[in-house]
Amino acid sequence: MSEEERDQWYTNKDLFEQIMELQQDMKETRSVINKCNDLYEKVNYLKVRIDQVEYRRLNKTDFVNSIRQWGGWIFALITLIFLAIKTFN
Repeated sequence: MSEEERDQWYTNKDLFEQIMELQQDMKETRSVINKCNDLYEKVNYLKVRIDQVEYRRLNKTDFVNSIRQWGGWIFALITLIFLAIKTFN
């Protein structure tokens, strides 16, 4: 054996095995990252859907509250117009 070969930390076979292990680890890492990305997309989609449902619910509640608040005034105005028409005829 030459002096260079003795000074090497790893043999070529050891280096090859380590590279193969790293490649396998990288495949597993890519797989985990893809799963995380899919979960992120699903969570984001659900967040958007929840926001839409809440927005619709708030609008519906606002509409109902508006009817409650202005309903009496609208009824009074319609009654006033009806009575005015009936009185002047």
